[in-house]
Amino acid sequence: MAPRLEPWQHELIRDMIQDREPFTNAQIAEAVRCTPRSIRAIRSNLRCFGNVRAPANGIGRRRSITPPMLEALREHLFEKPDLYQDEMVVFLWDEFRVLVTIYSIGRALSSIGWTKKAARRIAREQNADLRDYYLHSISSFRSYQWVTPVQISQFHRGQRYQILPAYAQDGVVLSRVFRGSTDAVVFEDFIRQLLHHCGRWPEPKKHQANAFSDVNAQGGEYGNALQAAAAAWRGSAETVKILLDAQADVNAQGGDYGNALQAAAWRGSAETVKILLDAQADVNAQGGEYGLPFLAAIYSGNPDVVEILLHAGADISLTDELGQTPLHIAASRDIAYVLFQFPQLLSAINKRNKLVQTPLHLAICFGHIQFAIKLLHLGADPSISDGYGRHSMDWALGQGTLI
Repeated sequence: MAPRLEPWQHELIRDMIQDREPFTNAQIAEAVRCTPRSIRAIRSNLRCFGNVRAPANGIGRRRSITPPMLEALREHLFEKPDLYQDEMVVFLWDEFRVLVTIYSIGRALSSIGWTKKAARRIAREQNADLRDYYLHSISSFRSYQWVTPVQISQFHRGQRYQILPAYAQDGVVLSRVFRGSTDAVVFEDFIRQLLHHCGRWPEPKKHQANAFSDVNAQGGEYGNALQAAAAAWRGSAETVKILLDAQADVNAQGGDYGNALQAAAWRGSAETVKILLDAQADVNAQGGEYGLPFLAAIYSGNPDVVEILLHAGADISLTDELGQTPLHIAASRDIAYVLFQFPQLLSAINKRNKLVQTPLHLAICFGHIQFAIKLLHLGADPSISDGYGRHSMDWALGQGTLI
């Protein structure tokens, strides 16, 4: 077996392939010390996937529980760790309208390390009697002292209470004990009450205000608190409003999505997108994983968000770092509604990206044949060649379809 190429070799090959003065396969292979066959494979990966490495091919049939479904189930289990597997099946059906088996549930939970032991531990942490005992114990202690709760009775199914405490240097300032789960509505209402007890720096109880006085602190996966709220799985419009009222910078850069508007556009939260635009978010801010908020909305496949951004002045001529227009992205992901619902995007129907590919090339390359046929009916030019001099018919012959 031939040795695997090092990362620096992949980078050098990519740069030489994309150079304005193209090198032959033999020249690249000699410079990188590999075989011409490897260069041909990497050229194919760049052409089809935009990357020197092809995506991994999973073994076996496609999983019935997708990563978003598994994440939602995991969050639900943190609130209700004593669920039976058939109850988890009902939860996924209610949330995603996907019917899975208990065996799929078991395999999915095993993949994230969720075991019966972990469920019992979390259930003990939600013990109602322990919460009462803990609340009583901390009433006589300072914030720098620790209280270790002790199991004093058995857990009773269905009797779960939550506690929301707010600490200051001189003890507990505000707390709420209630039955049920802590959802966004409950927590946001608690924060509103807590703000009345907070002073601004350097006034007393200053450490509670710190979360709001430094609302633009940078760091973490999402860069800042506003982007994290905008990227929430179901969107968190109320949290976004609270952060904006606390003077969060709506155009702060950083994090996976570059800015909060791109995060909200990717999540498909129309309400959050409107709130950010009303707060003067830059609709054409560049950066992040998807390059632009409008491109993120195309990736998410949410026509409502696409329409909102267009009305807000999104520049459809801007591209990502690979030179891909919204129509390129739609072609690669088979998002057909953009062809008829947003005809203004067809202005780029024959435009080539930095890999010298048109939307028609991408549609055929990824096997989206119906999309390619629609592009031809709407005026796509099949005679345009890619960077290797191949036309759409050459691509179609390679796919064995659309002939």
